[in-house]
Amino acid sequence: MNKKKITLIGTLSFIIILLIDYILQQLILKNIVLIPNILTFNYTENFSLNMSTVIINSILMCLVIGLIIYFTKKESKSVIPLYIILAGSIGNLLDKFMKGYVIDYIKLFNNPEINLSDVAITVGLIVLIICMFKYLINKKRKKIQDE
Repeated sequence: MNKKKITLIGTLSFIIILLIDYILQQLILKNIVLIPNILTFNYTENFSLNMSTVIINSILMCLVIGLIIYFTKKESKSVIPLYIILAGSIGNLLDKFMKGYVIDYIKLFNNPEINLSDVAITVGLIVLIICMFKYLINKKRKKIQDE
């Protein structure tokens, strides 16, 4: 995959995640039970994102942006999960700065509510870890073949 395709896929992923998260925040104004005791949409205003978390999140976003630039130059598919992580981070920070709180609305089982931004960060990290393992395995295979 070339740089333009990777950048396009990453940018589209970024925009789609932010838009869907915003749209869901506007639509979920009451509790909706989809699967009883498993999946519920609950509108919750989460004020627990404090300034130290915002500062750490901002530093991590700068790191992710740097990694996006680095991996894009190398034409690596690993950049796509970084765009997804960045979208989740920016989505939560936008909520915090614009509203003073983060809107959470997805409740799985008896866990606290989360939002699509939280899901994006988690999924992006999992995919990034898988990409790193695949890279290390391929590197080791190549080293063995070269010997």
